[in-house]
Amino acid sequence: MKRIVFTEEANRDLAQAAAWFGEHSVIGTAGFVDLIHEALEKIAHLPLAAPPWSYAPKYRALTLKRLHYRIIYQVTDDAIRIAALIHTSRDPILWLDRLE
Repeated sequence: MKRIVFTEEANRDLAQAAAWFGEHSVIGTAGFVDLIHEALEKIAHLPLAAPPWSYAPKYRALTLKRLHYRIIYQVTDDAIRIAALIHTSRDPILWLDRLE
């Protein structure tokens, strides 16, 4: 199983989303983080299961329908690189500049 690595930007996305869920959602920060962790476990076990992201096909996008978030990641030889955590209502083009 490949290790999962977050970019600085993706870490920031995660922290901001977790804070929002802590203040505005009944699932709270812990519930949000638990659901993200479950999604990351799925990605770690089956990294190619999510479809290529239409905006940048060398990346994959796992949509978390319950959270209305999308995890954008790239599978490399030695790791899974999490590039962004995007709310599905946001314009995905805003995240293209952070992709390598």
